[in-house]
Amino acid sequence: MVAPPPNNSVKRTAFRRRLLRALGLMDSSLVAPREVAVSVVGQCASFAVGLVTYAAMGALTHLVVFAVVWALIAVLLFFLFRAFLRGKNWVRLLVLALVAGGLLTLPAHLSTLHAQWQRALYIGQGVVQGLSVALLFLPASNRWFSQKAKA
Repeated sequence: MVAPPPNNSVKRTAFRRRLLRALGLMDSSLVAPREVAVSVVGQCASFAVGLVTYAAMGALTHLVVFAVVWALIAVLLFFLFRAFLRGKNWVRLLVLALVAGGLLTLPAHLSTLHAQWQRALYIGQGVVQGLSVALLFLPASNRWFSQKAKA
């Protein structure tokens, strides 16, 4: 296998930098503590599992509507997670409220699921989301969010 010429790798690196800068994700002050980063990854994983589960449950009867709705949700989640990585305190309070509401409805929603694997995935998502929110309120996360609020 032949390595690409140095010009291509330089161009790719420059493109990545321009893309990250354009998305507002390339900033040296965006280095979040591990707890915040793990929380964001956990929430992204929960979203992906939910998307796959929803598709596997046969909800693809209206494929175009499904694709548009989930694309809009993905865009909204991108801006939500971007706010996390920028240390916006309001976003962790919003996610706390959303996850708390979701966990409160968990027992009612479980009764509508018929397959055991669906229930297991739904409970797993609830656990991941609950742990992800808990990580946002640990001391290291609190320091980071309060430090960002002062800046």
